[in-house]
Amino acid sequence: TNPWVLVVAQSIVSSALAVIAGLTARRLFNPAAGLAAAALCALYPYYVWHDQSLQESGLFAALAALATLLLLQVRDRRSLLTALAAGAMLGLAILTRSMLAPFALLALAWLMLPDEKHHPVGRRVASAGLAAAALLAVLSPWLVRAHGITGEYGLGTETGQSVYAGASPLLFSEFPERNVDVSRRRIFAAMTPIEVASLEQASHGDEALASRWFTARGLEMAQADPAGYAVRALRKLAIAFGPRPAPHHGWLADTAYAAWWIPLLVLGLAGFWRDRVNWRRNLLFAGHFAAFGAVTAVIWAQTSHRAYLDVYLMIFAAPILAALLPRALRQRLEA
Repeated sequence: TNPWVLVVAQSIVSSALAVIAGLTARRLFNPAAGLAAAALCALYPYYVWHDQSLQESGLFAALAALATLLLLQVRDRRSLLTALAAGAMLGLAILTRSMLAPFALLALAWLMLPDEKHHPVGRRVASAGLAAAALLAVLSPWLVRAHGITGEYGLGTETGQSVYAGASPLLFSEFPERNVDVSRRRIFAAMTPIEVASLEQASHGDEALASRWFTARGLEMAQADPAGYAVRALRKLAIAFGPRPAPHHGWLADTAYAAWWIPLLVLGLAGFWRDRVNWRRNLLFAGHFAAFGAVTAVIWAQTSHRAYLDVYLMIFAAPILAALLPRALRQRLEA
């Protein structure tokens, strides 16, 4: 297979993310902010680097951002057709990375909240219900296939392993200095003969039963040392949002990353605070960070896992950056 076909396709999809970022900022703020958000997204070094790597990061970020833009439109207009589109896009994003599933539940609840245009409760519930139906329709083929293989409806069979590894103190034996998979191999290699025998007896080679066993063991580790588990959860969040990429890439690359990431984080948070009057609308974006944080605290997150959130920081940083544009250009954009 020619890898350049995939590289070009991913670059096209990732370029769409800049357009979506611009449209979202324009919708929330003004045309100048839209231009600033699109430019920031297009020039963001971490995105540029990942656009050329054969990973699903760009596709996932674009699908999640498009779903978010559609959800904003649903809340504004309560169009039932747009609700179907938003739900379908959420489904596609979840099929790309199942970690978005908690956000999807929060987004559906958010659609039912009162809005500034005072849409009746029936209309709000209908839009959320149609979005949920479209989401389920997109996920159904995968869920049915999973049930046929494992006997359970699920998005994957390694959730338990992730919970188990996330609860283990050995998670930080190699991570974040190296890829988290290195730590995972050490964690599973460190299982005692008694644990291996218990796993085999409980699962008999069944992936779904094995996932249940690992989940139970992970919860047992958390209950045995709640304080240590809480400290490790905070450490995972600090790694995910920290000034150095995870895994580390060397002093030069890590410094270059920090030079972009720290200002973006500060400007994005400042933009959120600056727009706090629209807190009901912005609960959708807060939901992105809350859902990601909840998953990360239980499991882990490398920088590539968190990078899809960066576009929302860019969107809220955009009005601040747009103020730096020449007045003539801003007036022309507003015309």
